[in-house]
Amino acid sequence: MEVNQKLEKAKEAILHRDSATASEIYHAIIAVHPQHVDAWNGLGAVAFEKGELEESLRCYRKAHDFAMAEFGGKYPRQLVWIEVHKPALRALHGIGLNLYRLGRIKEAQEIFENMLQLNPVDDQGVKFLLNDIKKGSVLWKKK
Repeated sequence: MEVNQKLEKAKEAILHRDSATASEIYHAIIAVHPQHVDAWNGLGAVAFEKGELEESLRCYRKAHDFAMAEFGGKYPRQLVWIEVHKPALRALHGIGLNLYRLGRIKEAQEIFENMLQLNPVDDQGVKFLLNDIKKGSVLWKKK
């Protein structure tokens, strides 16, 4: 099975709330392709859903670092919602969501504002998150 098929299978597992299968698939991809940005994004998403925020943030930051490396250490002036840019945007979004959920609001706001500069079309709804931040909204229940 090729990597894209594995990624689709993992996304399907997440939709069915089967985080163990999704995690297993992402780890299998990383075992062969250790710098696979979307596999790291996927592990970040699994950890986020489980409430393991520090682990999620670590995974998304790894994804971000690998995405930056793919762009030669610096993102282009703009990232548009195309296959080559989506993994980087997902990594940034995941970092921002984790920081927001962890209560690190200023850092989350900086990430989301940076995302808007990179992706002014706002394919991921960052404007809504920034609006929530400005209103002081709490989007997740405290455990």
